[in-house]
Order: sequence, then structure tokens, then C-alpha cells
Amino acid sequence: MNLLTRYLGREIYLSIALVFAALVALFAFLDLIHELNVMQDQYHIGYVLMFVVLTIPGHIYELFPVAVLVGTIFALVQMASSSELTIYRASGASLWQMLGALFKIALPLVALSFAFSEFVAPPSERLPSNSAEGAECAGVAQGVPIRRVGEDERSFVT
Repeated sequence: MNLLTRYLGREIYLSIALVFAALVALFAFLDLIHELNVMQDQYHIGYVLMFVVLTIPGHIYELFPVAVLVGTIFALVQMASSSELTIYRASGASLWQMLGALFKIALPLVALSFAFSEFVAPPSERLPSNSAEGAECAGVAQGVPIRRVGEDERSFVT
């Protein structure tokens, strides 16, 4: 069963990574387009890229459950279409053993999501939304135009 669990895990993790990369790239691209429209010669393209990069961890945290769900369903559908799940069952695995394997695969994903939501996403979310008094972003001195989160598109910290 250990070999089958590793194979199932490899297929699911690969599908999740593929879906995850596509979703994060799409959201980062949409953020870049939005910030370029908002920019209107008010600040440099480097600041736009810095803002987009600093918002990626927040997107990762938000998209993680969707990517896991879609990636897992994609992997299981691919395996079912090539009768691999039938072979898994024919090799002597019960339905409960298959569910146990899925839970073993899900545990590292839950731990990764927790660690990311507690230790990575919050600091990166605070950087682009710093107030005027403490507006330092990745070592850049004050005066960097940074869009405040929650305000209209034309208000900047200067």
C-alpha cells in the first residue's frame, strides 16, 4: 500500500502544483495590468512590480484551497479515465484505505497552508499597506509611492 500511496500522492501533488502555478500567475498578471492602469505616470514601473510581488503571498494564501480542490479532482479524474483507480482497488485496497491515503496526502498540505497563513502572508501584506509614518518597503526609503489597501485607486503613501 505504501507504493500506491506514494504514486497517488505524486500524481495529486503534481496536479495541485500545475493548477496552483496557473492561478497565481493569472492573478499576478491581472494585478500587474490593474496597477499599470492605475499608475498613470505617478510612479515608476519598478514600484508596480514590487507591489505585485509583495501581494503574491496573499494570493497564494487565498488560492490555496481552490488549487488543492481543483488539482485533486483533476488528478483523480485523470487516474479514473485511465482505470488507475480501478487497478488501485483491484490490488487489494479497500475504499477506506484509499481515503486514508488521501488523508495522508492532505496532511502536509494543511500544515503548509497553516504555516503560510501565519508566517509568510501577513508580513508581506503589511508591506504594501504601510502608513505614511512607516512607509519602508523592502529596504526602500520613505517617499516610495505605495498604494494603500482599502482606499481608492489614486491615494498613495508619499
